[in-house]
Amino acid sequence: MTSNDQEPPQNQVESLINLFTQGLFQNVLIEASKIQKRFPTSVLLYNICGGAHTELEQFDLAIENYKKALVAKPDYADAFCNIGIVQQKKGKLKTAIQNYKKAIKINPLHLRAHYNMGIGYKTKGDLERAIACYQQAIEIHPRYAEAYNNMGTAFRDVSKLETTFRDMSKLEKALDCFKRAVDIDPTYAEAHHNMGNALRELKKFEEAIEVYNKALLLKPNHAETYCNLGISLHGLGKLEEAVDSYNMALSIKPNFASALFGLGVTFEGQGKLEEAIITFKHVLAIEPDHANCFVSLSSIKTQIVDFNFKNLELEKVENNSLDSKLDQNSLFQIYQSLMNFIQADFKQCRRHLQTYKNIGKTPAWHALSEENQKFCTAFFLFLTDLIKNNTFHEKSDIPKIYHIGESHCLSYAHSRIFTKDGPHLITPRITFGAKAYHFSNNTENHFKAITRINLNRLPNRSLVFISIGEIDCRAREGIIPFSDKTRKPFNKIIDDTVKGYVTWFLNKNVANQHKYYFFNVPAPRYDTGLSSELNNKVAKVVKLFNECLGKHLSLSKGTVIDVYGHTKVVNGFSNGLYHSDAVHLDSRILPLIQDQINL
Repeated sequence: MTSNDQEPPQNQVESLINLFTQGLFQNVLIEASKIQKRFPTSVLLYNICGGAHTELEQFDLAIENYKKALVAKPDYADAFCNIGIVQQKKGKLKTAIQNYKKAIKINPLHLRAHYNMGIGYKTKGDLERAIACYQQAIEIHPRYAEAYNNMGTAFRDVSKLETTFRDMSKLEKALDCFKRAVDIDPTYAEAHHNMGNALRELKKFEEAIEVYNKALLLKPNHAETYCNLGISLHGLGKLEEAVDSYNMALSIKPNFASALFGLGVTFEGQGKLEEAIITFKHVLAIEPDHANCFVSLSSIKTQIVDFNFKNLELEKVENNSLDSKLDQNSLFQIYQSLMNFIQADFKQCRRHLQTYKNIGKTPAWHALSEENQKFCTAFFLFLTDLIKNNTFHEKSDIPKIYHIGESHCLSYAHSRIFTKDGPHLITPRITFGAKAYHFSNNTENHFKAITRINLNRLPNRSLVFISIGEIDCRAREGIIPFSDKTRKPFNKIIDDTVKGYVTWFLNKNVANQHKYYFFNVPAPRYDTGLSSELNNKVAKVVKLFNECLGKHLSLSKGTVIDVYGHTKVVNGFSNGLYHSDAVHLDSRILPLIQDQINL
């Protein structure tokens, strides 16, 4: 019998392939067994049967068939490649890669071997070798959409590794790969979805939304795409639409933790804190060790120190008794240290600061966004500096003055201030990142919700310090970039902002009748990292902001505490004497401002 005589006729092979493509794998095996009686050494039949057994997850039988093919034809590259695929499915990546290499040694242009070896290396976490394999597959087949897609996901993963801040150049390469995959195959839903992810992570939210919508046209019931669409909509501030997108994801996949978490974050952004907490509870019921969920709850707990957090078991995390990815989470440790500081538990504050310091350049740190890394670093340095002050009063029965604001309210926390009625203890209530803008606009938001809850929980007729506005006046946040974008003059923007900010607080004061003292914005320190022009803009904006604050408080018979006057030397810049760091003051300025308080 000749070599050709060892293989069945082409029509019989095509009949088996037709059954295979229909998914009738058991029928393939039945028919192949009949044909094998006449062609017992056919490598094609062994190969087809191996494929059918693979699809039926009968992996040992599949390997047995592929090995029989190799007995008949020792240089059969396809058999080595297919053994690799089966071994990979069994989780034996090392053996799988060895078999791919054998296939490539026989046939250097073996497309599937290069491609699947790339998958094997990526699964192992060897991303650079995975990329090299996909590149080789593309050289063999330049229009291999799947290889471009997988190479894109590998570049995307590389962008997250081994850098303090995420390597955006690798993410751009990932985006190029996804674009190429979509150009080759416009119906490739997965590549559209992955392209949307890359655009979202590059903060190109509008483009991401467009691509996600294309992906949903191709694959309408894809919960993950709806979830990521929700994240992008949130990024554009379209919170109601984000909620709708998350709910679509949950209608497809009801216990989808990522969609629930995104929904909770969006509720928090809308100021719907009760709904946010309920949603976060739902997440923890599904994934009890969801790190980001604990971080979010810690953030809320830090900002509303007496909020009801029963049954959330945050104390487990505080005691480092949960999974290591929680107790080694940088952001969580910073939130815990902040909460401890606000509650005047300085021992625990120091412990969490030390835990954060020990984390170093761990995967937990790399998992944070650049924004969160900056947040953690700034508050670590700030709290470390504050905690050195041993004049804090941990427990005291003396009357309290509540200090509400963004991080500047921590500068004076737990210090005593003396008035004509005797000493008072300054007690902080922080709202992270609060700007005057957040209170002057007409929409409900997280900042208003947090502040409203804190104000309503204070005893009636409390003495309240308010320090908000510094963030509005920074070079790259608030008024200056808004003016550059809209071409509106500073004075108009500032006047509208300050008027709305003051009005909001005074309107909230009708029922509880608190006595408010508004701190103006301290003079900025000259920033050597900025141009002289931009430094002068900052100084001008701070001066105008404080002038408007004084004007509107005078009209409403409110009281302004002139911090600015005690920090300014010349040309609008700070003398630096009372600064804890480049931004925050410290309690040394209290004796200077306490005389302004007319109780």
